[in-house]
Amino acid sequence: MKNPNSIVVPNVPITEGDKSYTLTSYIKHYREKQGLPADVGARVLNISDADYALLEQGKYPITGEMLILLIKIYNMPRRLKNVILNPDRPELAKIMTELRLKAGRTQSDTAADIGVAQQTYAGYETGRNEPDVKTLIRIANLYDVSLDHLTGRYVKQN
Repeated sequence: MKNPNSIVVPNVPITEGDKSYTLTSYIKHYREKQGLPADVGARVLNISDADYALLEQGKYPITGEMLILLIKIYNMPRRLKNVILNPDRPELAKIMTELRLKAGRTQSDTAADIGVAQQTYAGYETGRNEPDVKTLIRIANLYDVSLDHLTGRYVKQN
């Protein structure tokens, strides 16, 4: 298995409150929130200022190791690395996270809409917990997808 710190991190959508970001615009948001210039990130990552500018535009690959450093220096939520860097999460957890992020929803809103606690729902996305069949149906209905899609069981086209 690849070292999760060496994988290239996808530029996934991230929702915070009522705002949506891509991972790279979220990094820029937190850098600016801390009042730090871009050259700080470039120095910490040991890349050029030009490459760091490309990183914040989503045009430079971010490894897991780079993301962990950025989370620390910009004081970003630590849970971000668990969601993005855990390659061993079950397929269901990955699909649930992807559907929620694409819909621009928070875990709290989603949990409330399907009738579970936010901590329970967070456990579904990390793979610590698995939803029962009734909850799977509520999630599938919420995102208007089939149970096959939600669970990663796709029918092959011949």
